[in-house]
Amino acid sequence: MKVRAAAYAALAAYPMDLLETLEALRPLQQCVQLVVRECDAAARVEAEVLVGKAPAHEHMRRRRSAPMT
Repeated sequence: MKVRAAAYAALAAYPMDLLETLEALRPLQQCVQLVVRECDAAARVEAEVLVGKAPAHEHMRRRRSAPMT
């Protein structure tokens, strides 16, 4: 259980752009499943931190790719 918590914390320490480049970033819906399915409380907390970064990253990605008007 501690290993999963440490893994989530390690992933959350990296910039989301880098995780996307490394193809370690999953679509938002799949990220949410990490939290929903996690049984260990400590791992769930770390998964929530990681998943919490995903909406901001998605928003910035969409803003960058949106055409300027």
